[in-house]
Amino acid sequence: MMNSYLSCLFIKIYKLIVIKYFNKKCKNLINNILFVVYIMSEFMDKFFGPLSKDSCVYFLFLTMVFFALMVFALVADIFWIFKNYKYFNIRMFTGGLLMFFNLFLAYFVNRLLYTMCSKSL
Repeated sequence: MMNSYLSCLFIKIYKLIVIKYFNKKCKNLINNILFVVYIMSEFMDKFFGPLSKDSCVYFLFLTMVFFALMVFALVADIFWIFKNYKYFNIRMFTGGLLMFFNLFLAYFVNRLLYTMCSKSL
């Protein structure tokens, strides 16, 4: 939002300079360029500007999803070990352990992002 005020101020100051020092053709060209800069500033603010605090809920939702998947993966690995203890395969166990680690990492990153988002806004 602050960028739009600054861009409006910039446009007003620049127009004053253009009116005093340039002829009509150059003035029209510069006015068109300034219009494009203003439109791009609005576009950049709308699509790439900072979000509100309500958007932090996205990271909270992902944190909950990855925590539930992590618990499910841990329980599934434990059941698999008890069910197949006679035919224990280290490759399957390692795959399950790596899947649990990846889910834990995704949970931790989203929890960290949620904390950063909620504390900064």
